[in-house]
Amino acid sequence: MGPDDAVPLSSIQVHKGIAFIIGETLYSVSPSPAIFVSAEGFKSVTQSLNNNDFGKVLSVTLQPLPATVELTTSITDDKTSWFINGEKLAIAKAFDYEVAPGDYELTASHPYHQDAHIAVSLSRGELFKHQFELEPVDGSLTIKTTPNTAHIFLDAVDLGPSPQTLTLHGGNHKVAIKLDNYETINDSIDISLAMPDIKRNYRLELKKAAVE
Repeated sequence: MGPDDAVPLSSIQVHKGIAFIIGETLYSVSPSPAIFVSAEGFKSVTQSLNNNDFGKVLSVTLQPLPATVELTTSITDDKTSWFINGEKLAIAKAFDYEVAPGDYELTASHPYHQDAHIAVSLSRGELFKHQFELEPVDGSLTIKTTPNTAHIFLDAVDLGPSPQTLTLHGGNHKVAIKLDNYETINDSIDISLAMPDIKRNYRLELKKAAVE
């Protein structure tokens, strides 16, 4: 029986056939009995025997049950990247994964938030659940315009004339630059972990006169 740490936890039962076990010896009337070997924290094994196995030492090695991690965040979209020991394994809203028992660093990375990490030591068959509370990226948006009296609208809110430097959380923001007698400029800005500070210099064009 192996591995060694499975031996004191193990149980051997007759699974099929007319047989019985005394100590570590199987006595069988059936020509092809089967035994069921189990141990807490290990995958169970059903082992069939035939005539050639009798009178011999039968070796059974149990494999440890994997640990399972179930990870979520406070973010509702599906843009989170999931890493184990620095290896990206998925981009999804939530993450379920099986790993061998051991020590791991789990990471959640979202483009609009700070990365979050947790170190864990997982045992055989353990279910580890965790929700990461991700902090938003702090960024800035500097806007200049020509003419410099144009009004800045951020996410449909009039913030007044340019130039301005705005402090923003990570995310996608809609920008509109408006001035009487000039064509409106619309833009989409991402404040992200990769690029938290954005600068824009918009040049407005006069509206063309209507020809009657």
